Amino acid sequence: PPYEKYQTLLNKLVAKDPDERFQSAGELREALERPSRVEEGPSTSATVAVTPSQIGTGSQAAAVAAAPEPAAPARKLPLIPLVAVAALLAVAAVVAVVAMNRSGPGPAAGDNLTTDQRIRVQELLQAASTFTKLSNYEQAEVNLIKVLTEFDCRNQEARRGLQGINPSRAQEIIAACQ
Repeated sequence: PPYEKYQTLLNKLVAKDPDERFQSAGELREALERPSRVEEGPSTSATVAVTPSQIGTGSQAAAVAAAPEPAAPARKLPLIPLVAVAALLAVAAVVAVVAMNRSGPGPAAGDNLTTDQRIRVQELLQAASTFTKLSNYEQAEVNLIKVLTEFDCRNQEARRGLQGINPSRAQEIIAACQ
């Protein structure tokens, strides 16, 4: 993998023995600038070669006794997947913040309504719904047009309701709103 060149650096960063780690931030910075030149600490593993003639002789025992115990293999850190996950989380956070602060395609007139005006819009929409159920489409249309022309031309509920009753009038109001 392309990040193998950093493995020596990572091994030195997570070394068990503090003397094998970087001794200062400046030393780490230099190593990051030249990752291929990072020096690895003293090795605690050794390979012992034993020939068939040494088997059963004292020279084999001496060779094994002189060899230090092998160190546990260094755990390779999956650097690229961690960076990718962090980047995805950052993008997701930005998207979530933007989505929460957005109320449709643009700023709606309804965003600037007072509490009393919002209550009036809800009353008009409820009345329009009731008139529609009673098949009094003329009065429903009057209430929906009032919401769209006097309070909030981007109100989706009023737009849908008027579109169902009088599509041409709905298109006029929507066009004027933009």
